[in-house]
Amino acid sequence: MAPVADLTGDIERPSTHAAMDRLIRSGRSARRPRRPTVRVVRVLRPAFVIVALLVWYFVAPLNRPWTPRMALVVLAGLLVVGAVTVWQIRAVLVSPTPRLRAASALVTSFPLIVVLFAASYVVMSHDRRDAFSEPLSRIDGLYFAMTVFTTVGFGDIAPRSQPARLLVLVQMLANLIYVGLLARALFEAARVGAANPHPHPRRRSPRR
Repeated sequence: MAPVADLTGDIERPSTHAAMDRLIRSGRSARRPRRPTVRVVRVLRPAFVIVALLVWYFVAPLNRPWTPRMALVVLAGLLVVGAVTVWQIRAVLVSPTPRLRAASALVTSFPLIVVLFAASYVVMSHDRRDAFSEPLSRIDGLYFAMTVFTTVGFGDIAPRSQPARLLVLVQMLANLIYVGLLARALFEAARVGAANPHPHPRRRSPRR
């Protein structure tokens, strides 16, 4: 009877191990986030950022005097946009969906520049009536910042004073840097991330 017991044990062991392997794999798959949910969140995140920026733009008190401090605020905002874009480039390189992450980064960083300069134009127009060809409302400021970014230039709104022209010149330079360097870097990071199937570095086990 002993050999029969050993034979039965040998037959039951593989099934037991297989059941344990299935249990472990099911637990791992349960802990992993679902890929469609992650993609939906990444698609909706830029929309939330755009809505939040527009709400701030139309609610924030922009009837302030244009001072050198406001110019420093604009420069600080540009530095923030650059820092966010650099962080997005690093995130694209290690993302499992680099192209989607790059598109999300572009959609997120682009409104930052437009809203930043639109608010600056409204503040300057409110403080100095002769800064532009006509007083700018919030819609006018957003419209003018968008025309400068897209280089359309309908000519209905134009900077008249020297500070206004200097501010428009700063936006032109920021647009060139954004389109020529940062956006290109995002696309290049998306290409490199897509070419690397395993972007996440392996963690080293702590030495004992």
